[in-house]
Amino acid sequence: MYQKTYLLTRKCQYALSIFIFAIISFCHPPLKAEDKTLYIVTPVWKDWTNSNGSGYYFDLVNLIYKPLGYKIVFDIAPFSRAKKMVELKEADAAFSLYASSSNKEYITPKHSLTSGDVVIMFSKTLEWEGITSLNQKDILYPQGYNFIPEIPVDFNHIEVSDSKTGILMLMRGRASYFITNVEEMTQILQELHVDMSLYRVEYLYSKKLFMGFSNTDKGKLLAEQFDQRMTLLINSGQIDKLNQKWNLKN
Repeated sequence: MYQKTYLLTRKCQYALSIFIFAIISFCHPPLKAEDKTLYIVTPVWKDWTNSNGSGYYFDLVNLIYKPLGYKIVFDIAPFSRAKKMVELKEADAAFSLYASSSNKEYITPKHSLTSGDVVIMFSKTLEWEGITSLNQKDILYPQGYNFIPEIPVDFNHIEVSDSKTGILMLMRGRASYFITNVEEMTQILQELHVDMSLYRVEYLYSKKLFMGFSNTDKGKLLAEQFDQRMTLLINSGQIDKLNQKWNLKN
């Protein structure tokens, strides 16, 4: 009787073990092969990220990641959306983000992409004595661009959806000033054929811009690979050649 009870107990234990193993296997499927797709979301910036996949930033990521076996995939979206998709881990990377010390939701490598100039547009009827002129003024800027900490005066900041909307609102008298980066300012002014005899654009400051990666294991690996490959490309002179191709000074 004891032996039968023992054998029955062992069979039950064995069956339970098989059941638990099956549950664990179902909840934790075998590890997939390394993900070799790099999904980037970015706005269109002329000569930086053209809609056809050309531009300085796209050339750079191809130099960095294609030799490592990655397939580069990108979508075009406004900057605020691109940044948010990286923060929400819905995309692997975005361009022209500030160092991650100002945002813990994404990762930035040690090597920067370039330095970004921030400029301000306003009517020529307004006096300009530098940044102090902005004290207590209404200032438009595109959503997602973290310009505020770099301007050491108190002002009323008004977020708009994008740079085109901001410039149109400024032209319609909705605010006195509009801030964005110099590339977007130049691109939109040309697109809208703005009569610049009526307006003035002034330089505010420059700050290093980085490729931002999602705060995941994959994002950490991509950031490490970015730094490793950038060091090689700089030392081999390929970054200088890329700068010459797109007429840039880094």
